[in-house]
Amino acid sequence: MQTRHWACLAALLLMPVLTSCESSGAASPATAQVKATRSAGPLPAAQLTQVTDQALLTASTLSGATQQQQLAVPESAVSGCGKHLKSDADVIETKTNTWSGGKLTITETAVGYHGITATAVVAQAKKLLTSCHHYTTTEYGVISHETITGFFTIDALTGTDAVYTYCDQSKTVTPVSAKGTTTTCIALLARGPVMVSLQVQMKGTGYASRTPLRTLAPQATARLVAAVPTGTTA
Repeated sequence: MQTRHWACLAALLLMPVLTSCESSGAASPATAQVKATRSAGPLPAAQLTQVTDQALLTASTLSGATQQQQLAVPESAVSGCGKHLKSDADVIETKTNTWSGGKLTITETAVGYHGITATAVVAQAKKLLTSCHHYTTTEYGVISHETITGFFTIDALTGTDAVYTYCDQSKTVTPVSAKGTTTTCIALLARGPVMVSLQVQMKGTGYASRTPLRTLAPQATARLVAAVPTGTTA
């Protein structure tokens, strides 16, 4: 089934700054730029680094949005309930792309692991994120009350080994200048030793960010499947 370029829907619904869309007959950038190779067993560190980087959507999928790349290892690929994942110690490579445009902020992180499968990482994340409902974060003087909510499903993400989706509402209470609520809906996609975290954030307490996330997730899945060779293990 063909998928329409995610930016097309986002432009129509939420992001007028993104002005170009692919026609339905054009090859998806997620499948056109990276071709999968068949493999079995774990990848050497250098190749794992390469496929992790290739698992991300590219800037060519957007037009007019602001992109920021962060090459350094983030504090944690997944965090919640005031904790991080044990699998953070097994990270070999990580890369994050952030796009901002209109009412949306989209963050995609690809993480390559050694010694643990991305499926096991997603299982760790699910266990962590269902261990509490409310928690408080303090970072650089900003205090926020977090609520993990809005669990939902995305169908037909063919080629993934595991998928987990949820939303996180964040209410900033300090400082006064930063007060406000944002809702981030997130899809964790696993294939072999690589996990992709796809996040769509919008202001407010509703779940409107589910719509662009559902549109973007198949594109991100196709990119992940194309990048990680079939049969790759941790």
